[in-house]
Formats: sequence, structure tokens, C-alpha cells
Amino acid sequence: MINLKKQKNWVPTEKQNLGIVTKTYDCINKSLEKLQEETSCPDLFVYEFLDAIKKEWDPKSCQSIVRSNKANCKL
Repeated sequence: MINLKKQKNWVPTEKQNLGIVTKTYDCINKSLEKLQEETSCPDLFVYEFLDAIKKEWDPKSCQSIVRSNKANCKL
């Protein structure tokens, strides 16, 4: 069973926040800017595109459950 309370309380360390979290944020933004430049899509498309991705990362989604189970199997 997924422990949502534990997941909600997780925060990155300062090192993670200044490192991988910031790098990932910047990479995602640059990728979305490139998508918009190459397709001329409006901000609304990007917004809805991100919403679709967000749904895949919902802790109750099938994709999230599979990722969680894979992580638990490696223990």
C-alpha cells in the first residue's frame, strides 16, 4: 500500500534542491520552450500537456503505483 502521508512530508535536501531539482526544473522549462518554438503551440497547449504528465505522476495513478512497486522490489 502506498503511504501518501509519508510522500507528502518528503522534501529535498538543500543540496538536492540546489542540484538535481533545479537542473530538472530548468531542463523541463527549456524543453517546453523548444516545443513551443518548433510547433508554435499556444501556452494553453503547454499547460494542458503538463497537466497530462502531472496525472501520470499522481500517487494513485497506475504509472505511479508501478514505479512504487518496482522501487519496493529492488529493496
